[in-house]
Amino acid sequence: MQVSQETCFLCAGLAVILLSIFFSKQIGNSPVQLDLEKIGVNFKADRVALLFVIGFIITATGIFIKVKNYENTVNEFQKNSDQINWKVSQLEDDLKEFKEYELGLRVIFPDKVNPEKYIIQIQTKKTGEGLYKLQNVTPELGPGGVYVQLSDLTKGEKIKISAVNKENNRDTWESDEIEIPITTTTMKERNN
Repeated sequence: MQVSQETCFLCAGLAVILLSIFFSKQIGNSPVQLDLEKIGVNFKADRVALLFVIGFIITATGIFIKVKNYENTVNEFQKNSDQINWKVSQLEDDLKEFKEYELGLRVIFPDKVNPEKYIIQIQTKKTGEGLYKLQNVTPELGPGGVYVQLSDLTKGEKIKISAVNKENNRDTWESDEIEIPITTTTMKERNN
């Protein structure tokens, strides 16, 4: 077991105080005089009072060291807290990169086009991948447009929507490339 420095000072100071009280008759009351004229100190006290004051000073030194160590510990905790807060902030930023998005997308065709006559294909490309992948999504057809619900999308992922005429497979439409989290696109006719 390791005893701290402040505990040693505290115990030593209390021991000097207790010894000065218990052995006051043996020590006697003869005065002690300390004359330091160069620094202007002229001190005169009886021996018991002097030992009591010395014990008090030693005890106060132990308390001072304890408080000083506490302040250092608090400062260390503050520095560690600041570092932890910074790291948490960085991790939150990093997590935003891996957050999964859901996207409800309304695809609007011009008035002359009936979307029910087209096969709607949704393709996605993750960041860093070269080719688009066809998604297994069933669009909801409605008057004037199509509604598509996509999930498990990541930041920076790109989406492309195409529509091919069911009857002739030639009449096609294609959307602009959408990068997550952009949510609106307009279909335009593509010439074959």
